[in-house]
Amino acid sequence: MELQAGKCYRTRNGRKACVAATSPGSAMYNQAIGWIGEVSSSWRMDGKYCEWRDDGDDLVAEWVEPKSATVELEAMIFPDGSTFVCHQSHLPLSRPIGRKRVSITVTEGEGV
Repeated sequence: MELQAGKCYRTRNGRKACVAATSPGSAMYNQAIGWIGEVSSSWRMDGKYCEWRDDGDDLVAEWVEPKSATVELEAMIFPDGSTFVCHQSHLPLSRPIGRKRVSITVTEGEGV
C-alpha cells in the first residue's frame, strides 16, 4: 500500500489516521505527514511508523467508517427513579410506575 495525501487509514491499533501531504523524496520517516486524532505524525510511504518493529501507529489499511445502528427500546421507570430495559422474563421484583422510549446507538467494534 502506498499512502496518498487526503486519504485516511486505519492504524495497527485501530485508530483513524489522515495523511495531509506526501513527499516520497524526503527523509525516510517524513515521507507522509498527517494526524492520528489530534496528534501530528509521520510515516514512510508504505505506512510504517517505526523501522525496527511493528508499531501501533503503522498504517495498515484504508479507513472504512464503522457501521452504526440506532435502536429504540421501551424503558420502565421505578419508584426510586431508576429505569430498566430488558427482556420481559428478567423483570425486577418491584412494579414500574411508568414507561419511556429510549434510543441507543451502537457502533461496530464498540461495546454497549
